Amino acid sequence: MKIKNDGNDVKHVSLKLMICLTYADRPLVAICKGLFDAGVELFVVCDPRAEKFDVLKEYGFRLESVVVKSRLDFAAVRQYKKLIGLFDPDVIYAPANKTLSVTLLASRGKSIKIVGYRGTIGHISRLDPASWMTYLNPRLNKIFCVSHAVEDYLHNKMHIKDSKLITIYKGHDVQWYQNAEKIDLQQFSVPSDAFVVAFVGNIRPVKGVDVLLRSISQIPPESHLHFLFVGEVRDPSIKQLLNDKEVQSRTTFVGYRADALNFIKSSDVFVMPSVEREGLPRAVFEAMALRKPVVVSNVGGMKEQIVDGKCGLIVEPKDEVALVSAFLKLENEPALCSKYGNAGYKRLEEYFNIQQTISKFYDQLKLIVK
Repeated sequence: MKIKNDGNDVKHVSLKLMICLTYADRPLVAICKGLFDAGVELFVVCDPRAEKFDVLKEYGFRLESVVVKSRLDFAAVRQYKKLIGLFDPDVIYAPANKTLSVTLLASRGKSIKIVGYRGTIGHISRLDPASWMTYLNPRLNKIFCVSHAVEDYLHNKMHIKDSKLITIYKGHDVQWYQNAEKIDLQQFSVPSDAFVVAFVGNIRPVKGVDVLLRSISQIPPESHLHFLFVGEVRDPSIKQLLNDKEVQSRTTFVGYRADALNFIKSSDVFVMPSVEREGLPRAVFEAMALRKPVVVSNVGGMKEQIVDGKCGLIVEPKDEVALVSAFLKLENEPALCSKYGNAGYKRLEEYFNIQQTISKFYDQLKLIVK
């Protein structure tokens, strides 16, 4: 890092930052662009198969392609080592497990600050060598945590020093989602008079979809509640639950959809009934951006996204009765749906916007190399 004086006794930080990516979602692309626009000397190394790799090409910073296959990809280590030698960064930011491990191996012997990112709770153990290659590695200088829940987990459960941890919300821009369009859900066998509760995400055991399906038995016959599931089913218990005729009558599974936002836009309520490990789920933010009331379980960072009784409802995990009560409340009070949806939109703008994320990234990077 160099301190430059512009002649008016105003000091500017010249920071050389290398960002190592296996994926490039909208927030990461925005962070790269925002830091570059703020004057950071930026070098991005990214898997060329990443969704928005071509977008990264448009911004003018140095970009190189490297595929990292595993945490012990020694071919990638050699490539990273060469690039580190050429660029000589002050800081390397590696937000994925594979790139973090490879970065730590490639930067041995260098006085470079290494920053990781943690977006979920769990899957770290002091008995697991893979954890020592990444988040427990003593050479790791800082971990940017996606939520306070993740930060608390790393500090209280994994005993990582508090000085190594900082929460920086992965921000969004409500404008990213305004092109979503309503679709006719009847073409997917959703009843025309249904009050539709949508879930979007890969359907794994931690997501609590099995709890949601079991809760259907608590719904009174006169209710028009119908559940719409968008995402690949990876929970084997789901198929067994779908043998129930009542469950069949109140559910629609459409599988993975690239246009998942359109299904959220076309629904009345969004739900994320997870039972553990959530960091700060993107789908909840997408629903907030589309002004949908949100029902979440009191798990991980979701209680930071939603304020209970103001922009949605929070229930305890695995509480089938509480879930149904929340849905019925929203079904019976249309004005409340509108109120929560508008409040969620404003909360996303105020507390989780991407410009705040970029600013906090920049401030933390400067502190790390100070």
